[in-house]
Amino acid sequence: MAEGMGQAKQRAQSILNLSRDCIFCGGRARATTVDHQPARALFDRRDWPEGYAFPACEQCNRESRDAEHKLALLVRIDTKYPDDPVRRREFQKYVVGMGNNFPGLLKPFSANEKRKFLKSEGIKRPPGAALIDMHVAGIEAEVAEELFNTTMIKLLKALHWKHTGNIVRCDEGVKADWYTNAYFDVFRNSDGAEFFMGLPARPPVVRSRRDLSDQFVYRYGKDAGGDLSAYLLIFRRSFIVTGIVAQSDELLQEIRRMDAEREDAVKGPNE
Repeated sequence: MAEGMGQAKQRAQSILNLSRDCIFCGGRARATTVDHQPARALFDRRDWPEGYAFPACEQCNRESRDAEHKLALLVRIDTKYPDDPVRRREFQKYVVGMGNNFPGLLKPFSANEKRKFLKSEGIKRPPGAALIDMHVAGIEAEVAEELFNTTMIKLLKALHWKHTGNIVRCDEGVKADWYTNAYFDVFRNSDGAEFFMGLPARPPVVRSRRDLSDQFVYRYGKDAGGDLSAYLLIFRRSFIVTGIVAQSDELLQEIRRMDAEREDAVKGPNE
């Protein structure tokens, strides 16, 4: 056991040696801890991917924990493993934990609420699927926005540092959009879908040579100088995140301006 603890300390120190600055707060604090991104709780059996540990300060490491535990339940909502009792037990554990620690986080829909939701959102029921077989739950918009902003912006900063070696120094340097599984078709039909799905690099997500892409997979691209990077993140069958990370607020504002102009062009002039 002592040897194992010693090896863990050595691995942690090797990560901290890569940057004296915390990569999440723009280097405003010294990196003294190791933060795993995506969070370890998002992976079954806590078999998180190798090579995704990052230098962080105590505050940045700590401040996202509640959000990551909420996300651990959300990523498992549409995951079915009838032949895997371990995964079923883990799902039940998170359901109980969320009920105790964050009551009201999710509100399961009744059959009538499911019907109204599908109609209002223009979502077609799969052929032969009964409402009782469709697992639909609601989460307050403000809660969801805070949850995804906290977790995904942090993850995008980590991936930008991993693939460019640059720390995002500006608080506004990340632009992220997310889609739950109910809105996957909205993403596929969006203007940016072709760009994000065509990003050239797809790194392996593995642990001890075991592929973890059924739980998390992503694509990315970057410019030559590492000032700009883009990502498509897919978490199981639960949600999709698109993100752009820029080294300067000016660059990100230019991207946002171009997005707004494209949306205006699609909408056309007001009648």
